[in-house]
Amino acid sequence: DDIAKNGQSATLYWTCAILLNVWYLLELLMRTLGLGKEFWCGKDKRWNWLDLVMFISSLVDMIAEHLARQDPHSSGAANRTIRLFRVARVCRVIRCLRHVREFRKLVFSMATSMQTLFWSMMLMVFMMFCFGVFFTQTAVDHMKLHPAEHYDEEDLENSFGSLP
Repeated sequence: DDIAKNGQSATLYWTCAILLNVWYLLELLMRTLGLGKEFWCGKDKRWNWLDLVMFISSLVDMIAEHLARQDPHSSGAANRTIRLFRVARVCRVIRCLRHVREFRKLVFSMATSMQTLFWSMMLMVFMMFCFGVFFTQTAVDHMKLHPAEHYDEEDLENSFGSLP
């Protein structure tokens, strides 16, 4: 509905969705038949169960969207449920990425560098604060030592009025 206003694009979307779900079902069936009991109880059983849940959620999503298209006056709750199932399907992509060693290394390095980034930022803020205090104090000392020079007090008040 949101993807296309014309029927041709919507039909293409539905065709692709059905083909991908059939492909995913065939993959699940082949792995179930190939691994047998190992599929349900082996070392990757959690990923296999997640795959099964993702397939079922995709199937429920397609059925709910089909029913929502049949009844254009359906409630917003059904549409929210459809969106929730779509977001949950992102787990499929995450499951595929566990095999990519370089991606895991990248995520690990980013996560471990966050503490270093935090302290680097804190050091920069502290250094900027120190320089700000130094320059402000130097300007105040200069004004106290040279009171005879003319300073536009209105400009100073507008620019630096909040400084002590």
